[in-house]
Amino acid sequence: DDGYLVLSLSNVSAGAVGFLEQRRIPTLGTANGTEAWFDPDKPMFFDVQGNKDPNAVAPGFGLYAASQGATTCGALGASDLGEGIQNISKANVESCVDAGLEAGPAILNVPYGSPDIGPAALEIESAGVDAVYMTQQDTTATAFIVKLTQAGVDLKASVLPTGYSQTTLTDEATNEALQGQGFSVQMTPVEADTPGAKAFKEALDGAGIEGPPTYSAQMGW
Repeated sequence: DDGYLVLSLSNVSAGAVGFLEQRRIPTLGTANGTEAWFDPDKPMFFDVQGNKDPNAVAPGFGLYAASQGATTCGALGASDLGEGIQNISKANVESCVDAGLEAGPAILNVPYGSPDIGPAALEIESAGVDAVYMTQQDTTATAFIVKLTQAGVDLKASVLPTGYSQTTLTDEATNEALQGQGFSVQMTPVEADTPGAKAFKEALDGAGIEGPPTYSAQMGW
């Protein structure tokens, strides 16, 4: 269709790297740890999040978990989204070690979006984990939190990279399940009183979009 630009906001965009590189189509979006996006010889890829080292251990989750009184960290990753996403899961556990906490399991054998998270919840419970980072689909992460609660796990800290949306606020079951859980946001929240946040909120209102913007909307903006 003679596309001149690709806006890539998908966890599976790594599968299109060869196609986009061969045709040298400018691609903006989220790298999600895909190495090609950080190769200076591939200037057609631009990561809007700005991270130039997908294997770096950022301190954020570890510091947050420590501030909430957690002692042991774990992660729920995805088995089928490539090494980059798995490295993100492992790096968040490593960030807890840097913050003086214990390292629990980074579970990487659950397919993205899978409802079968019972064994993973039991592994987290058995390891004494009380802080968890979830690089998973929203519904899987929510079901995982429910399983941990049912298993008696007292989470001090948890973070979902995506999922803070109107559905989270208005769906009674989802809202109840995620009470006390944390979400990361990729930009200044639209509730903030800044020129950029106001402009984004006005654009959302103009398009008839209610509630907090989704992860894809934030990255697109």
